[in-house]
Amino acid sequence: MKRRIRDYFEEFETLFKELLQKKTVKFLGCDPVEVNEFGEQIIEKGSTVRYPKQYIAIMKDLEQELLD
Repeated sequence: MKRRIRDYFEEFETLFKELLQKKTVKFLGCDPVEVNEFGEQIIEKGSTVRYPKQYIAIMKDLEQELLD
């Protein structure tokens, strides 16, 4: 199971990088994030990962596309 999760993450990261490159957006990482109802990242205390709203929207759209 751990291997599958790692494989899925690596596949998502590859697809996400390709998508960002097409949109000319710099890759900042793809760590999971929580968002509020406005699509803005919920920053937890001590968190160092901060993504712009547009970046999160692209990430969430890809996640949804892969789930469908």
